[in-house]
Amino acid sequence: RGRKGCVMNSSKTKGAIKIKELDEVDVWKQKKLVMKLNKASGQGTSMITIIVPPDTQMARVGKLLTKEYGTASCIKSNITKKSVMEAIRSIQHAVKQWKKPPPNGLAIFCGTVSEGTKQKKRLTLFEPIKPLTRFTYKC
Repeated sequence: RGRKGCVMNSSKTKGAIKIKELDEVDVWKQKKLVMKLNKASGQGTSMITIIVPPDTQMARVGKLLTKEYGTASCIKSNITKKSVMEAIRSIQHAVKQWKKPPPNGLAIFCGTVSEGTKQKKRLTLFEPIKPLTRFTYKC
């Protein structure tokens, strides 16, 4: 086992998030997740990416999402508008559960993804292996 840092474990114990030592399995799982996210394809601009560094206040993210929700209502395509607004609502709900980002920051990906002939909404949040340094919002 290599001791390179800590990573968030998705399981929760009595409201506290477990931290475990980072090992090769964790690195492999995160690389596999990133490859899966890279392969995901959506329709138009229905995918949203938010990169939150550890020093960013989650209230900033919430305010940004509220503003973007209002902007999304102006999208002409009803399908894209509905998809983007649903993704923003999902992210808003998930962000409310975090008081502050984890030690390495938080990566958020949400949107409607094509899986064969079906469209499914996917929401993925994770703490990356290496610390994030720049806030990013992409829609």
